[in-house]
Amino acid sequence: MFPPRPQVAPQPAPAPVCPVTVAARHALARAHSAFFDARAAKYALRDDYRTQPGRFARLRAAILRCREAQATYKSAAAAFHASPAGAALQAARACYPRF
Repeated sequence: MFPPRPQVAPQPAPAPVCPVTVAARHALARAHSAFFDARAAKYALRDDYRTQPGRFARLRAAILRCREAQATYKSAAAAFHASPAGAALQAARACYPRF
């Protein structure tokens, strides 16, 4: 009554996951999130025109936190690009022209 179902070829086993790569990706994601939050907190103080005495101290602290988070992000990005996954990403990017 119904035609036979097509036979599905067996799927190949997934490639093993390198724990070093996973750790580098997680560190990069955490550093990126912290940098994004610190930058947003710094920009939120842009329109703060209170006349309280601690205004510039809060602004300076936000700038320093943002710089520290940016430095952490740069080091995490360097560690990721030094990992095998970073090398694979660079090889994949090399296949496409850059504008």
